[in-house]
Amino acid sequence: MNSLRWRIATWYGLLLVSVIAVVGVIVVAKFQQILYQQAQGRVEGTMNDIARSVSLNPFADPSEIGSLAQRLGNPDNLEHWASQTTFVQVDNLQGYPVGKSFNMGAIQFPAAKGLDLKHDRQFRTVDAGGQPFLIEDRLIELTPQNAVVVHVGEPLNAVQLTIARAQQTVLFVVLLAIAVVVGFSIVLARQATNPLNELAQAMREIGSDHLDRRLKWARRHDEIGRVAETFDDMLARLEDAFAR
Repeated sequence: MNSLRWRIATWYGLLLVSVIAVVGVIVVAKFQQILYQQAQGRVEGTMNDIARSVSLNPFADPSEIGSLAQRLGNPDNLEHWASQTTFVQVDNLQGYPVGKSFNMGAIQFPAAKGLDLKHDRQFRTVDAGGQPFLIEDRLIELTPQNAVVVHVGEPLNAVQLTIARAQQTVLFVVLLAIAVVVGFSIVLARQATNPLNELAQAMREIGSDHLDRRLKWARRHDEIGRVAETFDDMLARLEDAFAR
């Protein structure tokens, strides 16, 4: 009977532990996705602001277009979009930086590849200056013959730290839940098998000279109660047969 008890506890525990583990993985993955989407939204918002400020005007005169190019190449102007968590770099079409926000210092984003007028933007994760960045690259056309590639990046240190803490918290909760499930499974298995032990013991105590005894487990309205009721009926028939 102990074997049955432990089989019940093991399978029930494994089922719940598997469910808890899967839910934990899904929660962490979804949380990570939300954080990256938020970072991507912030980067894209800054990029859209830059693109609007220097968008091509077909009626602009050459001097105005030249001033747009100078704005993107001047770090003082790029500071309008830069912050502690926002870094801006402007490259020419050959991938050489022509302007960077002052907060970048010695950091340099790698040149973007595969951009053209049909595929003029992309997101990527790169390592620059010893830290990870989420970067949007966008090809911005100043004139039909003049274009630049703008990079707007946000460090992922804080995002990754938050994700790591979330993973630790979820892991702690999962381990705690597993401990509770294991204990609950053992208790449940004991509750499920103890009546069977009691039933077997009662059956052993009834011999041919005690056919008038009954289990009287009518209070149980489950499978074990029906087994006890069937056993009582069998004893009644045996008693009647012995009496005849």
